[in-house]
Amino acid sequence: MKLIPTLLCSCQLSASALAATPTPASVEKLLAASGAEKLIDSMQQQIDGYLKQAMAQATAGQTLPPDAQSFADRFREKMVANIQEEISWEKMKDLYIQIYSESFDQEEIDGLTTFYESPVGQSFTAKMPLVMQKTMGLMQQRMGPMMQKMQQSLHEAMAEVEAMKKTAEDAKAAADAPAATAESAPASAPTK
Repeated sequence: MKLIPTLLCSCQLSASALAATPTPASVEKLLAASGAEKLIDSMQQQIDGYLKQAMAQATAGQTLPPDAQSFADRFREKMVANIQEEISWEKMKDLYIQIYSESFDQEEIDGLTTFYESPVGQSFTAKMPLVMQKTMGLMQQRMGPMMQKMQQSLHEAMAEVEAMKKTAEDAKAAADAPAATAESAPASAPTK
Protein backbone atom coordinates (compact mmCIF):
# COMPACT_ATOMS: atom_id res chain seq x y z
CA MET A 1 0.00 0.00 0.00
CA LYS A 2 2.86 2.38 0.67
CA LEU A 3 4.01 1.90 -2.93
CA ILE A 4 1.05 3.80 -4.44
CA PRO A 5 1.71 7.15 -2.66
CA THR A 6 5.39 6.80 -3.50
CA LEU A 7 4.57 6.26 -7.19
CA LEU A 8 2.18 9.20 -7.16
CA CYS A 9 4.81 11.45 -5.62
CA SER A 10 7.42 10.41 -8.18
CA CYS A 11 4.93 11.04 -11.00
CA GLN A 12 4.28 14.54 -9.70
CA LEU A 13 7.99 15.21 -9.46
CA SER A 14 8.49 13.92 -12.98
CA ALA A 15 5.70 16.15 -14.31
CA SER A 16 7.20 19.23 -12.67
CA ALA A 17 10.65 18.27 -13.88
CA LEU A 18 9.25 18.14 -17.44
CA ALA A 19 8.27 21.82 -17.19
CA ALA A 20 11.37 23.19 -18.84
CA THR A 21 13.05 26.36 -17.73
CA PRO A 22 12.65 28.87 -20.55
CA THR A 23 15.65 29.85 -22.59
CA PRO A 24 16.89 33.42 -22.31
CA ALA A 25 16.30 33.84 -26.06
CA SER A 26 12.63 32.82 -25.71
CA VAL A 27 12.15 35.26 -22.83
CA GLU A 28 13.77 38.03 -24.89
CA LYS A 29 11.39 37.21 -27.74
CA LEU A 30 8.44 37.50 -25.32
CA LEU A 31 9.73 40.80 -23.94
CA ALA A 32 10.07 42.17 -27.48
CA ALA A 33 6.60 40.94 -28.47
CA SER A 34 5.03 42.39 -25.31
CA GLY A 35 6.71 45.77 -25.76
CA ALA A 36 8.40 45.68 -22.36
CA GLU A 37 11.03 48.21 -23.44
CA LYS A 38 8.37 50.65 -24.64
CA LEU A 39 6.55 50.19 -21.34
CA ILE A 40 9.72 51.17 -19.45
CA ASP A 41 10.08 54.27 -21.67
CA SER A 42 6.45 55.19 -21.05
CA MET A 43 6.88 54.72 -17.33
CA GLN A 44 9.89 57.06 -17.35
CA GLN A 45 7.87 59.76 -19.12
CA GLN A 46 5.03 59.37 -16.65
CA ILE A 47 7.42 59.71 -13.72
CA ASP A 48 8.76 62.95 -15.23
CA GLY A 49 5.20 64.26 -15.61
CA TYR A 50 4.35 63.21 -12.07
CA LEU A 51 7.40 65.02 -10.66
CA LYS A 52 6.51 68.19 -12.61
CA GLN A 53 2.97 68.06 -11.27
CA ALA A 54 4.11 67.33 -7.69
CA MET A 55 6.51 70.27 -7.75
CA ALA A 56 3.83 72.53 -9.20
CA GLN A 57 1.45 71.50 -6.42
CA ALA A 58 4.13 72.04 -3.78
CA THR A 59 4.65 75.62 -4.94
CA ALA A 60 1.02 76.35 -5.85
CA GLY A 61 0.11 79.97 -5.32
CA GLN A 62 3.71 80.94 -4.69
CA THR A 63 5.89 82.99 -6.97
CA LEU A 64 9.38 81.64 -6.62
CA PRO A 65 12.36 83.89 -7.17
CA PRO A 66 14.11 83.06 -10.47
CA ASP A 67 17.06 81.39 -8.73
CA ALA A 68 14.73 79.20 -6.63
CA GLN A 69 12.71 78.22 -9.70
CA SER A 70 15.94 77.42 -11.54
CA PHE A 71 17.08 75.29 -8.60
CA ALA A 72 13.73 73.45 -8.51
CA ASP A 73 13.91 72.78 -12.26
CA ARG A 74 17.49 71.47 -12.02
CA PHE A 75 16.52 69.31 -9.04
CA ARG A 76 13.64 67.74 -10.96
CA GLU A 77 15.82 67.19 -14.03
CA LYS A 78 18.46 65.51 -11.88
CA MET A 79 15.83 63.28 -10.24
CA VAL A 80 14.42 62.31 -13.63
CA ALA A 81 17.91 61.56 -14.98
CA ASN A 82 18.67 59.36 -11.96
CA ILE A 83 15.40 57.49 -12.31
CA GLN A 84 15.87 57.04 -16.06
CA GLU A 85 19.34 55.69 -15.50
CA GLU A 86 18.23 53.26 -12.80
CA ILE A 87 15.21 51.93 -14.67
CA SER A 88 16.70 52.06 -18.14
CA TRP A 89 16.01 49.10 -20.39
CA GLU A 90 19.71 48.23 -20.37
CA LYS A 91 19.61 47.78 -16.60
CA MET A 92 16.15 46.23 -16.41
CA LYS A 93 16.37 43.71 -19.26
CA ASP A 94 18.43 41.13 -17.36
CA LEU A 95 16.13 41.48 -14.35
CA TYR A 96 13.09 40.87 -16.54
CA ILE A 97 14.74 37.80 -18.08
CA GLN A 98 15.57 36.45 -14.61
CA ILE A 99 12.10 37.11 -13.20
CA TYR A 100 10.28 35.65 -16.21
CA SER A 101 12.59 32.61 -16.23
CA GLU A 102 11.89 31.99 -12.54
CA SER A 103 8.15 32.60 -12.88
CA PHE A 104 7.20 30.86 -16.13
CA ASP A 105 8.12 27.60 -17.80
CA GLN A 106 8.96 27.28 -21.50
CA GLU A 107 5.42 26.33 -22.49
CA GLU A 108 4.00 29.42 -20.78
CA ILE A 109 6.62 31.71 -22.34
CA ASP A 110 5.81 30.27 -25.77
CA GLY A 111 2.05 30.73 -25.18
CA LEU A 112 2.50 34.30 -24.01
CA THR A 113 4.70 35.08 -27.00
CA THR A 114 2.02 33.67 -29.32
CA PHE A 115 -0.57 35.89 -27.61
CA TYR A 116 1.54 39.06 -27.83
CA GLU A 117 2.35 38.40 -31.49
CA SER A 118 -1.38 38.03 -32.26
CA PRO A 119 -3.52 41.02 -33.34
CA VAL A 120 -5.23 41.10 -29.92
CA GLY A 121 -1.87 40.93 -28.16
CA GLN A 122 -0.51 43.73 -30.33
CA SER A 123 -3.58 45.83 -29.52
CA PHE A 124 -3.07 45.12 -25.84
CA THR A 125 0.58 46.17 -26.09
CA ALA A 126 -0.24 49.32 -28.02
CA LYS A 127 -2.86 50.41 -25.49
CA MET A 128 -0.91 49.65 -22.29
CA PRO A 129 0.88 53.03 -22.16
CA LEU A 130 -2.51 54.77 -22.29
CA VAL A 131 -3.87 52.40 -19.64
CA MET A 132 -0.87 53.17 -17.42
CA GLN A 133 -1.23 56.92 -18.01
CA LYS A 134 -4.91 56.84 -17.08
CA THR A 135 -4.15 54.66 -14.05
CA MET A 136 -1.49 57.10 -12.83
CA GLY A 137 -3.88 60.03 -13.34
CA LEU A 138 -6.63 58.37 -11.33
CA MET A 139 -4.17 57.35 -8.63
CA GLN A 140 -2.96 60.94 -8.35
CA GLN A 141 -6.54 62.14 -8.01
CA ARG A 142 -7.12 59.67 -5.19
CA MET A 143 -3.78 60.38 -3.54
CA GLY A 144 -4.51 64.12 -3.15
CA PRO A 145 -7.49 63.76 -0.79
CA MET A 146 -5.81 60.84 0.96
CA MET A 147 -2.67 62.95 1.59
CA GLN A 148 -4.85 65.76 2.95
CA LYS A 149 -6.54 63.32 5.33
CA MET A 150 -3.15 61.99 6.41
CA GLN A 151 -1.88 65.51 7.05
CA GLN A 152 -5.03 66.34 9.05
CA SER A 153 -4.61 63.13 11.07
CA LEU A 154 -0.96 64.01 11.69
CA HIS A 155 -1.90 67.51 12.89
CA GLU A 156 -4.56 66.03 15.18
CA ALA A 157 -2.11 63.46 16.55
CA MET A 158 0.50 66.16 17.19
CA ALA A 159 -2.12 68.30 18.98
CA GLU A 160 -3.04 65.27 21.14
CA VAL A 161 0.61 64.65 21.98
CA GLU A 162 1.04 68.29 22.96
CA ALA A 163 -2.10 68.12 25.12
CA MET A 164 -0.85 64.95 26.82
CA LYS A 165 2.53 66.57 27.47
CA LYS A 166 0.82 69.62 28.99
CA THR A 167 -1.42 67.41 31.14
CA ALA A 168 1.61 65.44 32.32
CA GLU A 169 3.53 68.65 33.06
CA ASP A 170 0.55 70.09 34.94
CA ALA A 171 0.16 66.86 36.94
CA LYS A 172 3.86 66.86 37.80
CA ALA A 173 3.72 70.51 38.81
CA ALA A 174 0.67 69.81 40.98
CA ALA A 175 2.39 66.82 42.60
CA ASP A 176 5.55 68.82 43.24
CA ALA A 177 3.64 71.83 44.66
CA PRO A 178 2.48 70.26 47.99
CA ALA A 179 5.94 68.83 48.58
CA ALA A 180 7.53 72.18 47.88
CA THR A 181 5.01 73.92 50.15
CA ALA A 182 5.70 71.47 52.97
CA GLU A 183 9.45 71.90 52.58
CA SER A 184 9.24 75.68 52.59
CA ALA A 185 6.82 75.90 55.53
CA PRO A 186 8.53 76.97 58.80
CA ALA A 187 8.91 74.27 61.37
CA SER A 188 6.37 74.67 64.15
CA ALA A 189 7.68 75.52 67.56
CA PRO A 190 7.74 72.67 70.03
CA THR A 191 4.82 72.72 72.41
CA LYS A 192 5.44 72.85 76.13
